[in-house]
Amino acid sequence: MNDWQLEFKAWYDEHYGGKQQTEFVRDSGLARSTWKAYLLHPVDLSKVSIKTKTSLYKLTGLDCFKVESVVENSDVKQSDLVKQTVIAFYELAQKLENFKVSPELREQLTERLPKMDVGRLTALLHAVYKPKDDFDQWLMISGYVYQGARK
Repeated sequence: MNDWQLEFKAWYDEHYGGKQQTEFVRDSGLARSTWKAYLLHPVDLSKVSIKTKTSLYKLTGLDCFKVESVVENSDVKQSDLVKQTVIAFYELAQKLENFKVSPELREQLTERLPKMDVGRLTALLHAVYKPKDDFDQWLMISGYVYQGARK
């Protein structure tokens, strides 16, 4: 096992060792098979999703699960990110306007862009406008991984 797994196992044994596994499932929000794998089998921490790391960090406080956010580190970077996102949003909107007049282009786009990815992005945009607590909760339950463009 890796160092982070040994650290997690020690924490788990101390806090949940005598309890039912269902309590950890309830408290962490993770599937039993997921966290059991972390306790029993070698797992590359870089392959663990940000959502899972965030859940485990909130529960355990272990630094190995801490997810650093570039946005939180600097007001300048936050400002740049907001500006870049606004520009990208309106560039995308302008490009999508072209699909109103061409069924062939729409068909090509839908063949290359997975519907689930579009749904995730749309849901994320809606979540941004929710109150902070609702947004944080949405992040915890939404572990979707983008499929990426098809060829």
